[in-house]
Amino acid sequence: MQRMKVLVVDDEPDIEWVTRQALRGILFDHDPIEVLSAPSAKHAQAIIVQHPDVAVLLLDVVMESPHAGLELVRSEEHTSEL
Repeated sequence: MQRMKVLVVDDEPDIEWVTRQALRGILFDHDPIEVLSAPSAKHAQAIIVQHPDVAVLLLDVVMESPHAGLELVRSEEHTSEL
């Protein structure tokens, strides 16, 4: 069984680090989760393409633009409809 993947998207390195620390040691189905991270919505979109099995997305809304996180979610909604 593959490990559950959690993607943390935040442009603030300190927030990303604290989030990773909070997730450290969490098990899902007796296996540690795999935490991926991205510093922007653009990077997150590339990771999602590479890892379509991301189960949880922890997403900052305001990054490279005031609505970057929301735009990422909207773009993924349209992709998943295909």
